[in-house]
Amino acid sequence: MPRDKALGVYDALLRFAPNHVEANYQSALLLMQKGLYRASLNHLARLPAEAQNHSQALSVQCGDYAGLGQGDKAEQAASRRGCSALEGRGPFHYWVRHEWTRCLKEVNEKKVGALSHPKRG
Repeated sequence: MPRDKALGVYDALLRFAPNHVEANYQSALLLMQKGLYRASLNHLARLPAEAQNHSQALSVQCGDYAGLGQGDKAEQAASRRGCSALEGRGPFHYWVRHEWTRCLKEVNEKKVGALSHPKRG
């Protein structure tokens, strides 16, 4: 399974560099996709405050909380995610509005799916 192999690589890296930003983010994303929401949140918590407020990390956080049935926290993550980038034009702003709307819909319908990373799909 590609996710398990990728998680193994990130785990090995994190043993040597526990605060590696990209390895923690990617681990959180993969764990959320596998339904391991608490483990995913643990990796997000290792990110510096600035990285925790990026739309990608907030998307994963939203999915984690929705998966744990904590709709209020999922909505907070979705709101934080959309506030800074809902204004504006261009592909990035379109993506943020689209993903934010989708995240809120999933929370409201109690569905959790993989939230795309902007560079990966």
